[in-house]
Amino acid sequence: MRKEGDRHFYKLLPKRITDLEMSIVYGPVRSWKIGTYLGVDPIYISPKVCSLNCIYCELGEGGILGEQKCQFIQTKVLMEELEHKRMDEVDLITFSGTGEPMLASNLKEMAEAIKARKNVSLAILTNSCHFLNNGSMEALEPFDIVIAKLDAATGETFNKVNRPHSSISFERVLEGIRMAAAEFPGSFRLQLMFMEANKNEVDQLGDLCNEIDPDVIYLNTPLRRCGISPLKEADMQEIRKHFRDFRLQSVF
Repeated sequence: MRKEGDRHFYKLLPKRITDLEMSIVYGPVRSWKIGTYLGVDPIYISPKVCSLNCIYCELGEGGILGEQKCQFIQTKVLMEELEHKRMDEVDLITFSGTGEPMLASNLKEMAEAIKARKNVSLAILTNSCHFLNNGSMEALEPFDIVIAKLDAATGETFNKVNRPHSSISFERVLEGIRMAAAEFPGSFRLQLMFMEANKNEVDQLGDLCNEIDPDVIYLNTPLRRCGISPLKEADMQEIRKHFRDFRLQSVF
C-alpha cells in the first residue's frame, strides 16, 4: 500500500471503479447489521484510500495509506446519481465504500444535501481514527447512526491487525471513540471484527465496551474474500457471551 506524500498524491491513483461495475451510489444492499440501505462512496477511488490497511480488508493490499482530508467527489455529482436511485424499501443511506469516509473534506456537505432532499436516516461506517481531528464531530452532525470500528484492546494488536498510518496511535483512536460515544447525539455503535489475531483480547475488548457504552455492538468475523480466515461459528458463539449485557447483533 502506497503512502501519501502530499494531498495531490491522491490524484495519482486512477479511478477504476467502473471496472468493478460500481458507482458513487450503490445498492440497495441487504445487511445483517442495518437492514436494506443505499450506499454512498465519498472516496470513489480504486482500490482504496484509507488511514488503516487492515489485514482483513476486502479491498486488498493496494491503494493509498493516508490521513489527510480531500474532496474526492463533488457533492453535486453525488446528488445527480442519487436522483436516479429508487428509495423503495430502503431503510437508510450509509456512507461506506473504497476507504475511510471521514477523509472526505465535504462529508458534512454531502450528508446535508441528502437530508435536504430525502426523508431518510443517514449512517456512516468509520475506522474510528479521526474523531479527534478538527471538524470531524461537526461533520457527523447530519448523521443519525455512527458505526465505529474497534478491533483491538492494545496498541500491539492494533498495529498488527489494523496497520495504521504512521501518524495514528491506538491511544488517540481509543480516546476519540470514548469522546464520540459520549458526544454524538444519535446512535453510536461499535463493530468488532474477530479473528485468530485478536480473539485472545475478547475480555479486554469487553471491558473497553463497558467503558464506552455503545448503543449497539456488532460482532463480526471476516467472511468476505480476504487473506484472513474467519472464526468458526462455535468460536463466535463463545465470544458473544462476553457481550451479552449489550444490545447485540452477530454475524453468527
